[in-house]
Amino acid sequence: CVCVCVCDCIAGTLNAMQFFTTLTELLACTADGHVELEDHMGRCFSAGCVHPSATHTGHSAYERWEAHSSAMPRISTDWINALEHDAVHQGAWVGQSTEMKVPDDHWLDGYPVLSWGWLKGFNHSIAYLAIAACACESLDRSETLEASRQAACQSTSLLHDVARVLDADLDRFVQFVRAQPCQGVVVDVRFNEGGEDAFAQRIAQRFFDTERHTHSKQGHANYSSGASRYVSKASVAAKGTLQKHYIAPAPNNLSCDLSGLPVLLLVNDVTGSAAEVFALAMQALPVVHTAGGNTAGMLSDMMEPRLPNGWRFSLSHELYYDAKEKCIEAVGVGVDTVLDDPNSPVVPFATQWARALSK
Repeated sequence: CVCVCVCDCIAGTLNAMQFFTTLTELLACTADGHVELEDHMGRCFSAGCVHPSATHTGHSAYERWEAHSSAMPRISTDWINALEHDAVHQGAWVGQSTEMKVPDDHWLDGYPVLSWGWLKGFNHSIAYLAIAACACESLDRSETLEASRQAACQSTSLLHDVARVLDADLDRFVQFVRAQPCQGVVVDVRFNEGGEDAFAQRIAQRFFDTERHTHSKQGHANYSSGASRYVSKASVAAKGTLQKHYIAPAPNNLSCDLSGLPVLLLVNDVTGSAAEVFALAMQALPVVHTAGGNTAGMLSDMMEPRLPNGWRFSLSHELYYDAKEKCIEAVGVGVDTVLDDPNSPVVPFATQWARALSK
């Protein structure tokens, strides 16, 4: 409502850039990465991580966001050095590149959604799985993430082709793990900014032995159909009621015998959106230990109305709760062990956990 009022009152007195900057200052107060603004020139802004810092004090919210988004790594690749070099595997990619690039220890242009291998020093007994995003390219390159989001308006399931790609990669990972006497898996979703809940839940299914309550969410009482391209109306709790969500084991035609394996789940404050839904799902399993730091706390689906001038903006319109019905919006998913440096490329705690399992 504030944005619409501002549109009506000052759109005629400011040029496009001034108007865009004014709106970003208003939206920045939410500190929510799911609050976004996009103008007719394709200029984008997200309200997440735009608080003033020592290096950006005095700059506009849009300038702070530009500086932050250009500097933040999408995923660190230093973990590669912690794996047996003859057994590093990659799944389908996000982005345009089809080959690994690691200048400055970061993926550029594109990166594999799933990467896995064996931690060094444990005789192929501790597996490592990095999940860089909760979305991937499909077999049909015309089926992009955007197409998948559009399809989510009608269904909570993934595009068939995207699901086939993910399932094939997960089958490869399960077969990789079960080919050796694996004693545990380190699952790393640090720097995973999210994607689609259905994608995250499809991965989590491989670790489930029985159906479990993973989280609940509460929709805004005034939610209107068709307002979001990311989620179907049916998946939003009606009129503010609390809706419980469950995850069942993967179907019988898929490899799902990871259940029962001890899991160390690594998260940090960049772990966001669908990756947080994944963390909630995994925490429902008694064999999972979560380490790092609280996640980003931006789980709500995105409602995307248009301003009167045609610009797109999105707002969070739901509250997410963990399995104990504790609200975690703006707080994040908590951890069992807080690490001094949850962003450390090679986490010493993972080695300690692995050694404890190997004894």
